[in-house]
Amino acid sequence: MKIFFAPIQFYTHSKKVIETINWIIEEDQIDIVQMHFFENLNLVASIPLSIKKIFVCHESRFARIQTHIETKKIGSSFTDYVLDFNKIIELSFLKMFDAIISFTEYDKLEINEAIGEEKNKPKLATIPFAILDQEFSQLDINHISPIEKLVFIGGDEHYPNQDAIEWFIDEVAEEIRLRYGLRLCVVGNWSKKLFQNFKIIPVMSTLQVMLMICPRFLGIALA
Repeated sequence: MKIFFAPIQFYTHSKKVIETINWIIEEDQIDIVQMHFFENLNLVASIPLSIKKIFVCHESRFARIQTHIETKKIGSSFTDYVLDFNKIIELSFLKMFDAIISFTEYDKLEINEAIGEEKNKPKLATIPFAILDQEFSQLDINHISPIEKLVFIGGDEHYPNQDAIEWFIDEVAEEIRLRYGLRLCVVGNWSKKLFQNFKIIPVMSTLQVMLMICPRFLGIALA
């Protein structure tokens, strides 16, 4: 049985980090602090009570674990333990914020239901991660270089990356290579055990003739 997020995900930040954050708050007279990413969630415990605190939820950890268990059909007493452990601690920190911004309506609803109707409940809002129109480049189909390779950017420390690449290699890579002549290039830090039968290229010369792919592991958050 395979499950990511074993219950060792919570740690304390260093004395220097905590003291620096509070020094900046006092020195710059900051009245609102906005935090990102699950790894920084517990920093809310170091922020003075008088300061307004906002958390930007890129992806709810407990909601992701729950969906992973359901998708993989690996429910057991151990997976229940991992889920409940992460859920209890995540929610305890989320409740300390004044507001929570989610990129997806799914995460907002899951967090809202899990917190329940408590007094002084954080305000929740969904603000999708938008790409503005001016950030898109216009392409002329007649002047696009032929695609020579597929490229995936990301390391194996993020479990969905590993799961997706293993699936891609096992299920579709060979068929794509035979049909279209496209090979997969993976950019990032990966265990040598995973790629012991593959060629390692230290530097990619160009990404212009490559098609970038990304995993849609659960389909509920950012890719």
